[in-house]
Amino acid sequence: MGSFRHDRSPFGVFDLAGNVREWVADLYGPYSPLGQVDPRGPSSGTRRVVRGGGWESAVWFCQAAWRDGLPPATRQRSLGFRLAR
Repeated sequence: MGSFRHDRSPFGVFDLAGNVREWVADLYGPYSPLGQVDPRGPSSGTRRVVRGGGWESAVWFCQAAWRDGLPPATRQRSLGFRLAR
C-alpha cells in the first residue's frame, strides 16, 4: 500500500491492486460478447465476483480488470473488500 503515491487513477483513487482480492456485490456470470460498460450480472447464482489480485497473487492477477467467482462463504487470508462511497 502506498507504493505509488503519485500514480493514481483519473478519479484520484490509489492502491487498486495488490493489497487483497476484493469481493464485489455482483453475482458471477459470463460477460456478454456485446462489450457493455458496467453490465448487469445474472439475477441468480451461487458465486459472487472477486476482483484483482492480493499480496500473495501472481503479478498478472494484480489488476482491477481480473475477475473470478467464488462461493460467498469463502474465507482466504488475501481476500477482503473495499469500503467506498
